[in-house]
Amino acid sequence: MYVVAFIMLLVGIDCFNIDTNNVVNILGPEGTDFGYSAVMFSNEESQKWVVIGAIKANFTNDQNITTPGNIFKCKLNFTKSTQECEPMNLRTNDSRRWQNLPGYEEDNELLGAAMSIFDETIITCAPLWKDMIPLKHSDFVHPIGRCFNMDRNLQSYTTKYFTGRLFRNKFENLSDYYFAQIGLSISNKKFEDNSWLNILIGATGFLENEGGFLQYTGNLTIDDFSSFFTRLDFAEDAVKQSLHHGSLMGYSISTGKLYNSDEECPGVIVLGAPKSTSENRIVGGVFVFCLKQTDKKLYLKKMFVGEKSGSGFGTSIVFEDINGDGLDDLLVGAPLQYNDVLDSGVVHIYYGDTYPHILLRASEQKLQGMSEWGRFGTALQCIGDINKDGYKDVVIGAPYEESNQGAIYIYHGGYDKLTYTQKIKAQDISSNIQSFGWYISTAYDIDNNKYQDFLVGSYMSNTVTVLRGRPIIKLNNTIELFPSDIPLNSSALKCRNELYRPCVTVRLCFSYTGFSVPDSILVDYNLSSDIRRTLSTPSKPTRVHLSSETEVFGSGNLEEKRFQVRKLSESCIEYFAIVTALDIQFFASLEEELVMETTYRISDTSILGEVQPVLDNDLTINRDKANFSTGCNETCHPDLQIESTIYPQKIIIGETSEIDVTVKVTYKGDLSHGTRIKIHISDNIRYIAFSQPTNEVTESVDCRNIIAENKESHVQCDLRNTLSRRQIVIVNARFIVSRDILLKDGENLGNFEQQIVFNTLVEATSTDMNISDNSWKLIAIVKLHVSVELNGISRPDQLTITKNDKVNFVHTYYIKNDGPSPLYNGSISICLPVTSDDGTSMITKEMIQISGHSSKITWRVVEFAGEIFNGKSTQSRRRRETVQMLKEISCNTVSSSNHAIIEIKIDLLEKDKTDTFDVLVNILKESLNFTKVAGIVYKSLATLKSENNSRQLITVTDSSIIESCSTVDSSKWAIIEIKVDMLEKDETDKFDVLVNISEDSLSFTKVTGIIYKSIATLKSENSNRQLIVATNSSSIEVSSEIFPTDIAVQSEQINLWIIIGSSVGGLVLLVLLGVGLWKCGFFKRQKKEEVKEWKRKSNYYEKRKTARISKANFRASQAAALKSKKISIITE
Repeated sequence: MYVVAFIMLLVGIDCFNIDTNNVVNILGPEGTDFGYSAVMFSNEESQKWVVIGAIKANFTNDQNITTPGNIFKCKLNFTKSTQECEPMNLRTNDSRRWQNLPGYEEDNELLGAAMSIFDETIITCAPLWKDMIPLKHSDFVHPIGRCFNMDRNLQSYTTKYFTGRLFRNKFENLSDYYFAQIGLSISNKKFEDNSWLNILIGATGFLENEGGFLQYTGNLTIDDFSSFFTRLDFAEDAVKQSLHHGSLMGYSISTGKLYNSDEECPGVIVLGAPKSTSENRIVGGVFVFCLKQTDKKLYLKKMFVGEKSGSGFGTSIVFEDINGDGLDDLLVGAPLQYNDVLDSGVVHIYYGDTYPHILLRASEQKLQGMSEWGRFGTALQCIGDINKDGYKDVVIGAPYEESNQGAIYIYHGGYDKLTYTQKIKAQDISSNIQSFGWYISTAYDIDNNKYQDFLVGSYMSNTVTVLRGRPIIKLNNTIELFPSDIPLNSSALKCRNELYRPCVTVRLCFSYTGFSVPDSILVDYNLSSDIRRTLSTPSKPTRVHLSSETEVFGSGNLEEKRFQVRKLSESCIEYFAIVTALDIQFFASLEEELVMETTYRISDTSILGEVQPVLDNDLTINRDKANFSTGCNETCHPDLQIESTIYPQKIIIGETSEIDVTVKVTYKGDLSHGTRIKIHISDNIRYIAFSQPTNEVTESVDCRNIIAENKESHVQCDLRNTLSRRQIVIVNARFIVSRDILLKDGENLGNFEQQIVFNTLVEATSTDMNISDNSWKLIAIVKLHVSVELNGISRPDQLTITKNDKVNFVHTYYIKNDGPSPLYNGSISICLPVTSDDGTSMITKEMIQISGHSSKITWRVVEFAGEIFNGKSTQSRRRRETVQMLKEISCNTVSSSNHAIIEIKIDLLEKDKTDTFDVLVNILKESLNFTKVAGIVYKSLATLKSENNSRQLITVTDSSIIESCSTVDSSKWAIIEIKVDMLEKDETDKFDVLVNISEDSLSFTKVTGIIYKSIATLKSENSNRQLIVATNSSSIEVSSEIFPTDIAVQSEQINLWIIIGSSVGGLVLLVLLGVGLWKCGFFKRQKKEEVKEWKRKSNYYEKRKTARISKANFRASQAAALKSKKISIITE
């Protein structure tokens, strides 16, 4: 039968010096529990062997012998990927048998349950080997056990049959030894340190499983199980009572020395009894006996019991000096002990002591498993000093961790405690392994590198894993920066470049020592620059880049550089760290240390079949630092001053698009490194760019806009160089302002922020001597400026009305925004006469109609016939001041003592002639009061003096009534408020005032027509937020002329005698005139016929007819013109 072994190369598993990268897994036949025990060694021919027990393997085709167990021998060759194992087939002759007794002596004998190696001999046992000669009056066989000896050449073996005569002298009842189960455990150390093979073998079945052990002595010629010991051999009767049936003493066994060992008791025997009782509890125990040479009695030196019932205390033991004081120390496994979780397991520690009454003292340290069902402590083994620190080390198995995959834990010995250093999990080796850590062999240097190796058995997956120790190297590293005080000019330094920027030389040196280490190694290292900045939160960029004498790396970090280092000598390499840029970032950080860091490790250079050295547990990181010279005596203390101006200071929306902020910084005091100007801005403006004057001396800056996580922004201008005395900095920052930026979410032109705030600040890397002059605040006011043009027309402008009829007309008003800002929430008041001067109602409140041409226009009646609609009602109250109507100053509104009468004389005015005169008015500004009014209407009144005497009659041919808010009091008008929600620049909107008037509300008595006027008044505004002014006039009048269809002017009564006298006088005068003409011959024209002939020939009569027609047309046009002069003005 052949078993294949695989070499597994695993990368990236954290470990100390037990190699997990070059692992050999030896796989046995399925279902054989291959790996239940194992040892490894090299023979005289330097052949490496692994001998493995498989307690359920078979070695025969005989169906009557099932799973007896077998031993496999495997050659190790680390350079091959596959290896062969073969079974050794250790057997007895199976010849002694009682007639007709069923079974065979080798059937289920558990061959390979325990195994140890001593000098030239390998011992393994089959604890359930059966004696086929039964006891008297019994019909079953007896599992007494049997052991085998093999030499290192693995060519031959011997076996010992434990005959009844060996035990009869001591046991009265043969059944006390016929179930001995000899060989369930074997000590891994010799009982006596001599040339004889003197070992101890556990026998848990003595005295109905109370347990005991055998002492085996032999040499090249003698093979003798000389003695066996049970409770019957205890010297003290009290100790005998501590065992009961089923205690299983001998389940684990070892030997060593205590402080008071002497010739009579040169060594002690340590026995584990995991099911012994204490205070009626099965807590397990460990017995430390002295076997005296004189009486061959067992004298109890020390006894320890478990802490908890069912803990399995004593399942495994190690008895070795682990703290280096020359006294053996005891480690006891309790794999079933409950420790917060079930079956997590505990290992107890007892240190050897020089006090005779103590000998072994319990340590406060307990090694505890942390995984439920892991059974930490199932296997314990001392593997020697694997890290070469002078203390022996220990491996502990927890085979059922992580769903039965298992793990082992490595602890390094120490003066006062064990130190955990490495955990190797089954899945680190292979995903197919289970019960890893069930068995751990004694240590042996199988690869001859002077470091111990050991085996780990995993019986559930039929696997044995070969783990090897790696040579430990102590690698020394130094990193040095020089000069430690870095000048800003490197012209005198070795590291200088052509720009003479600040630089430093970085020297790395390596050396190493160690036991059994190679003559040279390769070291992989990283070199990182400015790590105090790059590792900060938030991270900052490094200020330097690295180069060497032959190469420029262009980066501040070097990764995975390889360097050869020789044993017992120091190897060094140099790099140059050069400042990348002398910018504001550098000067701002001038007082920060330059920290260089190197991390290193041994290169991963694998050689087939060999384990590579590993570094010790020292840190593999090193640092050094240097400081930049500031040019000051220790810390610099500058004195910076700032002045700032803004243009323009008033921002007009729609007109202003940019704002300029000019900052000037002057300086005195020490050098100012890392000088920085900050302009903190409010969130209603945006940064565009910066500039610096070309006609003034200023230091150069670089500006950029920085937006913080909270969305606040500021402009940051960094000086490119250090600022010294008498130097100034001037920078102009430009910002854009717009309506979109000013209006944030939820804001409109009625509630936007009216201030733009700039907080300018200057700072340096060092503390300023006087910070009171390091800041300057600027504020710009934001406002709306609106010019509004108001116009209106009447449609139609003239109309006639018949009796009992109604007249309809429309006054249309146009509103145009001439800018520059949009009009927001503008207001226009419309004044309409609603009651005639004689008290007749022309329009009711319900008849008022306003038609807006867009959704931006809304309206409401705020006053009607003296009633104010503002939530309260007040009768007969004038509204000129509250609605801001125009104030009229005329002879109708002031007393006679406050006006002047000027008489105008017209000497002669022919028919159809027109004359003019001008009244020049100059008014003092101080005499006008605009309180509560939008304007003043100054009216002069011209009155024609009528005359009717004997000489002439003078009358007014054009007579009309003006119905207007200027001609009636507030009880006879209506005020309508028009709201314009929004009107953009150059946008025009309009609204219609619809008027309906019935004929019966109009009186044409003594007048030829009525002029109906509405007045629209723009509400001017000059608030902090908005200025509204009128472009043409703040008030516009729109007039409509109304004429009756039939004009009937009532004549005045004339004296009858005047008519008679005038008629008679005229008739007499006509008679006298006719007589006079006749006397003069006027009626006797001689050439009458000649004249008629001439008229006929010259077409005189046709021309006369044409003239008459033209004259009639002229008179008709004059009549129409006279009618158009009858216009009335109504003002809102």
